[in-house]
Amino acid sequence: MIQHVPDRTPTATERRLLLVEDNPLFAEQMTDAMHGLESPWQVIEFSEGLAAKAWVNQSHTAFDLALVDLGLPDVSGIEVIRACRERFPDMPIVVISVVASEAAVLNAIEAGANGYILKDESIEEITQGIKQVLN
Repeated sequence: MIQHVPDRTPTATERRLLLVEDNPLFAEQMTDAMHGLESPWQVIEFSEGLAAKAWVNQSHTAFDLALVDLGLPDVSGIEVIRACRERFPDMPIVVISVVASEAAVLNAIEAGANGYILKDESIEEITQGIKQVLN
C-alpha cells in the first residue's frame, strides 16, 4: 500500500490535495497536472480507499481538492467519494478514471463528485478540468 502523508502542516500558501490512486504512473500524472495550477499543493496520497477514508474521517480540516480513482484495489472509489462528501460537504471532488461509461459518471456524481476526468487526457486537459471544478 502506498501512503504518502507529509509529516508537516501545509504552509500558508499551500493548498491540500487528497489523491486516491493505486497506479503510481497515474498518481504521478495527477501530481504533474497540479503543477499547472497557480498555488502550490501539498499532496496527501493513498493507493487504497480504506486508508484514504480513515484519513478523511480523522482529518480536522477539509482538503482543498480530492482526486479519486474509481477502480481501487480494496473498495470502490465511490465509497471514498461518499466518505469525503459526508465529512466535508463543500469539498471539491473530482473522479479520475479510465472508465468513460455514462453509468460510471452518473454513479460518481450521485455519490458527490463535482467532476470527472479521464486518465487518457493530456496533462494540460487534466489541469484545465481541475481548474474548472475549483472555479
